[in-house]
Amino acid sequence: MLHTCTVNVVAASCAVEVKAYSAYGSNNGCVAREGYVKLNGATVWEGGMCSSLPNKRGTNILLVDPVACTMQESRRFDTHLSATAATQLKDYLNSLTQS
Repeated sequence: MLHTCTVNVVAASCAVEVKAYSAYGSNNGCVAREGYVKLNGATVWEGGMCSSLPNKRGTNILLVDPVACTMQESRRFDTHLSATAATQLKDYLNSLTQS
């Protein structure tokens, strides 16, 4: 079973298009799954599983400047591989709200 999610957001003059991918249900073999983030149609992030794209497993956070429509930062927290990634994610998100 393939699970995908596509979200379109318009902020200021910045169109954000997101397609997510998941490893859920992957025990039935390796089926190519790919995701991306596009800003005004330009790909600024992409990842995949069982594809030619890098596997960016985990929670991926992108900071976007909605006025300039540019990606300011990209961070990944692999909570499957790392026992400390959840705490690092929490700390990172908390630091954003304090900025």
